[in-house]
Amino acid sequence: MTRLIVAYKAIEYFREHGDQTVAISYINAFSSSALPSQIKKLAGRAIGVEIKASGSAGSSPRALIKWLLELEDRGLRGEEKDVDGDGDGEGKDIDESMSAAFIAAAHVMEMTENEGERSKGVGGDGAGSASEVDDPSSDDDECREASAMRGFDDSVFVCVEKIPLGGKEHLIRTGRGPVSVIVYGEQDKPALITYPDIALNYVTCFQGLFFCPEASSLLLHNFCVYHISPPGHEFGAAAISHDHPVFSVDDLADQILEILNYFGLGTVMCMGALAGAYILTLFVTKYRERVLGLILVSPLSGHPSWSEWVGNKVMSHLLHFYGMCNLLKECLLKRYFSKEVRGDANVPESDIAQACRRLLNERKSTNVMRYLHAINRRHDLTKRLKKLSCRTLVFVGEHSPFYAEALHMTAKLDKRYCTLVEVQACGSMVTAEQPYAMVVPMENFLKAYGLYRPSLFSTSPRSPLSPSCSFPELLYPEKMGLKLKPIKTKLAAK
Repeated sequence: MTRLIVAYKAIEYFREHGDQTVAISYINAFSSSALPSQIKKLAGRAIGVEIKASGSAGSSPRALIKWLLELEDRGLRGEEKDVDGDGDGEGKDIDESMSAAFIAAAHVMEMTENEGERSKGVGGDGAGSASEVDDPSSDDDECREASAMRGFDDSVFVCVEKIPLGGKEHLIRTGRGPVSVIVYGEQDKPALITYPDIALNYVTCFQGLFFCPEASSLLLHNFCVYHISPPGHEFGAAAISHDHPVFSVDDLADQILEILNYFGLGTVMCMGALAGAYILTLFVTKYRERVLGLILVSPLSGHPSWSEWVGNKVMSHLLHFYGMCNLLKECLLKRYFSKEVRGDANVPESDIAQACRRLLNERKSTNVMRYLHAINRRHDLTKRLKKLSCRTLVFVGEHSPFYAEALHMTAKLDKRYCTLVEVQACGSMVTAEQPYAMVVPMENFLKAYGLYRPSLFSTSPRSPLSPSCSFPELLYPEKMGLKLKPIKTKLAAK
């Protein structure tokens, strides 16, 4: 399954970059190998149905993935151990020649990508032979990446220092390992805690929102913000020792409780993105009395789907064997951003994606892999969602890979307390792509708690609300890229 998704992503990568010859060679190598029949056999065993290797599912990566997704839509799904082929070792008996060819192809892909980068750097035409390309992990490449990273870090930290009230880092030792928490604001204010997605920290995940003047004024005017980084995701973090026990999603949620107790916090407002939204939702289901409300961005709530589960497995293998390589960054950027932000052969990559790509260089692969493993083994929270009585505001970009997941979650939440905001022309990271689209919904959401107070920006054209404004429904101009599904809140009903 890992080889299937890696082959598919490699083919799509070269198609997007206009190299059809390499893409076709990948398809031919994959289709002529023993892997398609092995996948059909393993999938059939997982769902308890005998499937002929010569069936109509096709043998290209795209056709096989489409077939697996159709099985999932029909409710046919196997356990992780069956799909991965670890139960009896049968999945490891794939033809050795195919494995060697696949590994060689993956190596060529990495070398070709580095050749293209070097050609651009010296003004070449990029037509050199792949056999003449240097090792992709050469000292020159590492020096270039390190130099670029140093230059970018300087600009990032200068920007961070401009945030009002200044942030202070606390390294809190919990029963499950140390956790970094950055605190912004006056600690006598209500607390807002944040939790980021995989491979991100508060800068890459939430700073786009806090650099938005209206959002910064709204949040820092009313809250003391506690940015929690997943273990090993803070700036300058060392690799977590292999001797340290692997943590689960429950461990991460329990760490949050220890952090709240460390700061002497009672009830808090929570803001999380993607995997971070899942961790905070799990925290609410376990410790309801400690949460005022939830602001979730492209949240997860159920078991991973076939496509997500296998995609996460692929990223785990890439992290293990290649570290934070370029192919892995492409996978992560597709998880975070829309195609418009990522760019393609005709459209250059945006500054947001370039900044994120550089910051990903700083992540230690073993630390990212631990968070990824925990999320890929998450349990389904669907049955617990109906029991949540705290108000919840959900944002999701219409181009997010987790769009359906967010809709499913809001459908299961109590409609008296939940509002869904769909942001058009946006990927998963609404906080980075369209932070202004979050301002007015958050203003209305926070008004229900009496937390919003007028400030300098309350008369902004993007924020036209007044203190006396009533809000039985959340309203926002369609031209700003929003589709709101308003639900009357308990306060409005009164």
